[in-house]
Amino acid sequence: FSCGFYKKFFLAILILDASLAFGFIYYFIEIGLFEEILFRGFIQTRLVGFFKYNVTAIALTGIMFALMHIPFQMAISNQSFFQFIQEDYIHLLLTFFYNIV
Repeated sequence: FSCGFYKKFFLAILILDASLAFGFIYYFIEIGLFEEILFRGFIQTRLVGFFKYNVTAIALTGIMFALMHIPFQMAISNQSFFQFIQEDYIHLLLTFFYNIV
């Protein structure tokens, strides 16, 4: 291997590391933090004050959280609404339970 190969190799690793770091920051701050603030910090606290039981507010927030992800997941999988629900109901249930925990 020539010296130029190693320079290109290490430059490629640095670019990959930078893109992974940017992706992590983007997904953590833009998506994860925003969803947590919106659903748990804003919507769920309002629903807790509205309903008599906290469990109702938490379950309703979980349903809303799961339903919010349907259009995005449908676009990725290129499916109709009913086809998506039939084939991906396990993912929706996991998303629902993720929000409850």
